[in-house]
Amino acid sequence: MKRFTICMLALMLVITTLTVGLTNLSYSQEYTKAEDFFRQQEFSVENRIDQDFSISVIGEATKSVQPDMATIVASIETLDLNIQQSKNSNFQIFNEILSQLEAAGISKENIVFDSFTSYPSYDYNNNKTLIGYHSITTFTIETNELSSISDIIGVITQNGVTSIRNINYKISNLDEIYSEVLSMALENAKQKAEKITGKDDLSICCINEEAVYSSTSMYKAYSESLQDNSLIGKMDIKAKVCLLYTSPSPRDSTSSR
Repeated sequence: MKRFTICMLALMLVITTLTVGLTNLSYSQEYTKAEDFFRQQEFSVENRIDQDFSISVIGEATKSVQPDMATIVASIETLDLNIQQSKNSNFQIFNEILSQLEAAGISKENIVFDSFTSYPSYDYNNNKTLIGYHSITTFTIETNELSSISDIIGVITQNGVTSIRNINYKISNLDEIYSEVLSMALENAKQKAEKITGKDDLSICCINEEAVYSSTSMYKAYSESLQDNSLIGKMDIKAKVCLLYTSPSPRDSTSSR
């Protein structure tokens, strides 16, 4: 009986050893298969960049530009108990300002009449007593001489302007500058694509110009300090593009030969 038991134990040990060996062999075979598979994949990835591929990149550029023109928005306000007199006084002041500006070298072509309003004003604390009729004329002066802004304002305020509403600074050749910034954005996209792929023979497949906010004017309240143009500040002109690049397949290059 003991001999039978010992034989059975020995047999079980042999079977266990064989099972472990076969299992290890199976694991080893599976590992070898997996290793071969990943090697093939690695080879495929390495060569994929040398075959047909496409890449999408975004190019951006910004240029800060000093404004070179300005528009001055001013208004004339008159008050009279007689509405017609209020209007007449307002128009007389406006005509006088036009004459003085022309004498100062400002062409009428650079002056735009914006609006005219007239309305009654009452004292509601005194039984709605009529104070008079307000008349307001608003107009705009455009100039390319930023250094003359102070002189222009001096002329119009000395001759009846009651309010300088704002000064709007602009860039006269905005379209030209934007085209330059757009070219910079395209070059930025090209550099990105070449850096990512390591290739300089990429072909542009598609170009999309992206919408991006870029200020086209600067509004400022009038201040004596703005006589110094360097204190006005600069405007950022921006551009953004999305480009799709492709690379010719080596097979296409070979066939073309």
